[in-house]
Amino acid sequence: MVLSICQKFASANAKLSDFRIAAICVTAFAGFLCFNELANLRCCDVKFCKDKYVELFMAKSKNDSYRNGIVVMLAKTGHITCPYTLLNRYVQAAGIDFSSNLMFFRS
Repeated sequence: MVLSICQKFASANAKLSDFRIAAICVTAFAGFLCFNELANLRCCDVKFCKDKYVELFMAKSKNDSYRNGIVVMLAKTGHITCPYTLLNRYVQAAGIDFSSNLMFFRS
């Protein structure tokens, strides 16, 4: 299902709104994330590291028993369903500023 979503919504000539759908689905699947965790993700919570993985800082998470926040790392796989590649393409298409406190996935 994730592969078919990527093939349909993350093509080379996809609109930003379609591409955002693919990035949300792949990120949620790869990181075992809930909707609330993705909806509360801010631009400053996303960090691309060493061209190998992306870190997502979740201030509130269902798995955070101490309420300190957690870091979810998504590895670069090189496949069409690679969360690193899709998030990187989304950042470039949307013109995301990593120092901003705006929501990462926004219309």
